Amino acid sequence: MKKLYSLALGLLAGLGATAQVTVGGANYETLQAGVAAAEEGATVTINEDVTISDRIEFTKPLTVEAVGGAKIKVNKVPKSLLLVKANVTFKNIVYDGNNVAANASAVEVASGTAVFENVKFVNVNQTGNRTVTVKSYTTLDNVSFENCTYADGIYNVLVGANDRLTLKGTGEYNVYIEKGYRIRVDAFTGKATIYLEPAKYAAGYLVATGGSAANFALGNAPEGYSLVEKDGNLVLFYAQDVAKIEETGVGYTSFADAMAAAEAGQTIVLLEDLTLTTRETWSTSVTIKGATPDVRIIRDFTNNILFIPKKPITFENLIIDGNNKANSKNEMEAGDNNLTFRNVKIVNSATAQSIVYAKSNRSLTLDGVTVENCGEARFYMADNSHAILSGDNSIPAIAWTGTGNVVEVNGELTGSEPILLQPDGYNAGVVMVKNCTDASKFSLGAADWHLEAQDGNLVLAEGTTTGIEDVVTDENAPVEYYNLQGVRVENPSNGIFIRRQGGKTVKVAL
Repeated sequence: MKKLYSLALGLLAGLGATAQVTVGGANYETLQAGVAAAEEGATVTINEDVTISDRIEFTKPLTVEAVGGAKIKVNKVPKSLLLVKANVTFKNIVYDGNNVAANASAVEVASGTAVFENVKFVNVNQTGNRTVTVKSYTTLDNVSFENCTYADGIYNVLVGANDRLTLKGTGEYNVYIEKGYRIRVDAFTGKATIYLEPAKYAAGYLVATGGSAANFALGNAPEGYSLVEKDGNLVLFYAQDVAKIEETGVGYTSFADAMAAAEAGQTIVLLEDLTLTTRETWSTSVTIKGATPDVRIIRDFTNNILFIPKKPITFENLIIDGNNKANSKNEMEAGDNNLTFRNVKIVNSATAQSIVYAKSNRSLTLDGVTVENCGEARFYMADNSHAILSGDNSIPAIAWTGTGNVVEVNGELTGSEPILLQPDGYNAGVVMVKNCTDASKFSLGAADWHLEAQDGNLVLAEGTTTGIEDVVTDENAPVEYYNLQGVRVENPSNGIFIRRQGGKTVKVAL
C-alpha cells in the first residue's frame, strides 16, 4: 500500500514537472523532493542541474547519481547542506558551491556510511569549516576539489573520528586529522596531504592503516617529520638534523654520523639534546659544542662510564646530565687522552667515584665549569696528571694520588669561592698550584697546612694561616664537611673530619 501511495505521488508530481530528478521513473522538480519520495535502497538520479538552499538529510539508504555532468548548485548555505545519517552513495556528481560564503561544511557524514565516487566539489567558499566533515564511515573514491577556498587553512576534509575515512582510487585531497585519529587507505593511487594537530606530532605515530608513502605528504609538520611505511601502514618518522659540523655547515640526522664525518680539530655543534645509551669511546679529536647553553648530553644507562675518549675531546657551552642514573663507576674518564670542559655545567651525577677521573699523565682542563646536584663526587687525578684551571669554576674538589700532580692556572680565576684541593699527602715546599700567587683562590683538605706564594707559584707550608687571611674568611659561608679521604659528608658524626667554610679549612673531631 505504501509503495502504491509513493508511486501515485510520484506520478502526480511528474505531471507537468521537468525531469531534473527521477526516482523509479517518477520526476521531481527538486532534489529534496526526490530524496523525500525515494524508498530505502532506491536510486535518486539527477538529470539536470538542481539548486539547493536548505539542508537535505539522508536518513535512509540511497544512491544519488548524476548523469550528463549535472550539478548540485548552491543558492544559500544556512548550515551543512548534505547531512548523511544512513548508508548513502554519491556518484558522478558536481557539487557547485557557487562561491556562496558557507560557515558550515558542505557535507557532513554524521552516521551511517557514505561513499563518494567520481564526485567533484567546485567553487566552495568555506568561511569557518571544511567541505566534507567525516564523523562516520566515509570513502572518497576519485574525488576532487577545484577553486575551493577556506578562511582557516586549506583543508578539504576534516576527520573527526578514528578509522572513519578511507581514501580509495585516485583524487587529490588535503585532509586534517583531529585528536590523533587515523585514516584508512585502500588501493589509493592519488595524492593526499595530511595535516595533524600540532600536539600530535611524535615519531612512530600511526597516521594511516595501509597505503604507500609515495602518495602522501605532510602539510603542517615541523621540520624533520615525514611519513614512512612500516608494517604495511603509514607512520610518522622524525629525522631532523641533530648536529652539524661548524666548519662546513653540513648537518647530520644523528650524532654518530656527524662524528664519523668530522675531521680532527673540527667542532660538532649539537642542535638538540644528545642521549647516550652506552659508553662512548670517540676516536676523533673534536670539540662537542651546544648550539645553546641548554643543550644536554644525557646519560640513559647505569653502572658504567659515560665516555672515555680515545682522542682529546673538548666539551663547550652545554650541560652534561647524569640523569641520576645509578653508577658504580666514574662518571667520565680522561683515560686515553686529555679532556677539556669550557663553559660546561655538570648535573645530576650519581657516581660512586669521581665526576671526572684523569688517568696517569693526562690533563684535565676546567674553564667555567659548574657542578650541581652531584652528591659527594669530585675531580680526581692519578700520577703525573695536570688540572688546568681558568675562569669561574664552581666545583666540589680536586683530589689526587701519587706524585708529580699539579694544578696549573692558565689565565684569571674569576670564581668567588675557593677551590678545594685534596692531595693524598703533604710535604712542605711542594708546588701545589703553578702560575698563581693568590692563595685565597684555593683551600686545602688538611687543617695544619696552607698555601704560600713562592716564585710565582703556590707551595705547601706547614701551619694554619693567620692575620689578614683570617679576617677575609666569610663566617656566613655554608659549612661543608669531608672525610680524610676528601669525600664530602652530608651529616658527619663520630669521627675526624675536615671542616670547610668559605676559604678556611680546619680538622675537627665530632
